[in-house]
Amino acid sequence: MVNSISQHLVQDCFRITPSSDFGKYLGFPILNRNPRAADFHYILDKMRKKLSSWKVNFLTTARRITLAKSTLNAIPAYAMQYVQLPMKICNTIDKIQRDFLWGSTTHYIAWEKVTSPKDCGGLGLQKADTKNKALLTGLAWRLIMNQSSLWAKTLIMKLLMFGITVGYPTPPALRTILQGPLNQGEDHLTVSSLWNDTSWDWSKISFNIPPDIVQKASKIQLNRNLGEWDIPYWSCNSNGIFTTKSLYGILNPNPNITFPFAWIWKLHTIEKHKVLLWLWAQGRLPTHAYLHHIGIDIDPLCPVCSLAHETIEHVFLETIEYITHIQSPSNPDATTSIDIQWFLPPLGFYKLNTDGSLSKNKGIGGIGGIIRNSSEGWMVGFHNQTHCHSHTMSEIEAFLTGLHITFTHNLFPLEVGIDSLEILQFLEDSPPTYSSIIMSCRSMLKKLGNPTVRYNFRQANMVADVLSKIGAKLTMTNQPQILLSP
Repeated sequence: MVNSISQHLVQDCFRITPSSDFGKYLGFPILNRNPRAADFHYILDKMRKKLSSWKVNFLTTARRITLAKSTLNAIPAYAMQYVQLPMKICNTIDKIQRDFLWGSTTHYIAWEKVTSPKDCGGLGLQKADTKNKALLTGLAWRLIMNQSSLWAKTLIMKLLMFGITVGYPTPPALRTILQGPLNQGEDHLTVSSLWNDTSWDWSKISFNIPPDIVQKASKIQLNRNLGEWDIPYWSCNSNGIFTTKSLYGILNPNPNITFPFAWIWKLHTIEKHKVLLWLWAQGRLPTHAYLHHIGIDIDPLCPVCSLAHETIEHVFLETIEYITHIQSPSNPDATTSIDIQWFLPPLGFYKLNTDGSLSKNKGIGGIGGIIRNSSEGWMVGFHNQTHCHSHTMSEIEAFLTGLHITFTHNLFPLEVGIDSLEILQFLEDSPPTYSSIIMSCRSMLKKLGNPTVRYNFRQANMVADVLSKIGAKLTMTNQPQILLSP
């Protein structure tokens, strides 16, 4: 450090002002001292700025998980590769992610579980401090493996100035890992001492090697002429290559689990359904009984039947049975089944129902749909054959065709009812496979004034279903067949 007198002399001579802020290089702060928490507030500011641009209140838990993993968890990664962040910063990073994940509601599952791998009951998020250590170890591994590179030579020379040597641990001597007497000279044997250019010569040692090791070694061929040195091998990976993911698993041991969580994330369904199943498997669904148990002022009774506490078992078993068979007021012992039916649109509105089908002949399907008014009057029906590779594609084609016909016949304001949850999900976040046709659907919806699109049970969509099956038996035409009457 420069003393104050010399500092003032330099200031007066060169007319410069002192500064403790050296700015940033490649986005990283230049420090001439040990890092402090204040030096990394820019990371927290980036995360909060990103949060402010999202409509947090309208995001489902599934979308929050995706954004936390892809964005919030990735923002600090650049700095974590080169410096150990102060624990205060790491804790704040974790807190920002926790609060975003659960919103303003109760944190139903502990952060230690959330940051476990998915097959161990977690969500695959990573704790900041542990991730920081894993990334720094990755830098150290690169330094050991690439000591001839310019950056490695520079860093090694700098470390030598402080008496720090760079390298990997020397394997223990043979004498330290064996018990019992050895013949003279065996103390200094190396692996190459047992190789005679064509095969292994086990007669050079006086002790027996386990048969499984002999069998593995027999499959390895050495070539002394190559002149290659031994290289480090990362034993936590079968290929011997270091990965931060494998080290993170060591630094953050998996909890003991008894439930097989892996199948939940392999299901072919939308993400929010998987999250619902994950909460169910953890026993953390926000039922009235659970919320009451954790101290929230709420009636633990089921709001549907008011007969028992609303537990997970009650919701999925007893309540469904209660809804299916409601007691008759005149005869408590009798039950009445609830029929699922088609509902009229509001007065002055039209309602479009569409459906798609896939016949047994590969690549052949049908589309169909119907538009009715608020008096349940038939306005327009349609059906046609289509060439498609999946049932989902036929559903989307039927949906788009129905929108075109509605626009052509000027039948709006409009409501739309479909029995495909996938289309509802695709309208929010289209997958690459269907991105083009989904964009066309969005465009037509915009032309129709962005009508409400609701999910209908299949039983309430039977007319469109029948029309699509009839369409599959027709000869395909460029335009669907229009039916102005039933």
